[in-house]
Amino acid sequence: MAIGKNEARASRNKFNEEEMKRVEDRIDAALMNPMYTGKQITISTNLVPTHLWEEMEARYRNAGWTVTYYADQRDGSYWVFE
Repeated sequence: MAIGKNEARASRNKFNEEEMKRVEDRIDAALMNPMYTGKQITISTNLVPTHLWEEMEARYRNAGWTVTYYADQRDGSYWVFE
């Protein structure tokens, strides 16, 4: 049986909450590092699996962070948290 458009979209948008928690723990550790207090924090996109990018950005924006994505083909893409 062929999968419908809505089912395919829903499947793509699913993510594992456990996986998201591991990513949040790593980002939170970087954000709480006293060496970077009051400064911009840069997080490589390699840290976060692609299927979690939107959810991660939304969660940190809702928590009060300004999250800006920068695409860099040479050195690798990243986010800046302010």
